[in-house]
Amino acid sequence: MKQSLKKTTNIFLQTIKFASDKPYIPFVSLKVTGFCRIELLEKINAENLLTKEEEQEFERFQQRVDSICYCATNIRKNFNRCRRKLDTTTCR
Repeated sequence: MKQSLKKTTNIFLQTIKFASDKPYIPFVSLKVTGFCRIELLEKINAENLLTKEEEQEFERFQQRVDSICYCATNIRKNFNRCRRKLDTTTCR
């Protein structure tokens, strides 16, 4: 599952890069279930207590989304730095 989330994150980053210099693509949408297990999201939505492992998983999800947003904001400045940030901080 972790490899799938990493692959999805990297593909999404490539999509951001592709759209970044195309004025006719003003935004890209993010489907959160591509970055986190739906079972975890359902558990959070139901306000159930999370296990320690689930808390860590949710934290990694939040880090992925934060990093993607950071990269989308700064894509024109330095794409490679954004990619390294994703590889080292969020794609575990």
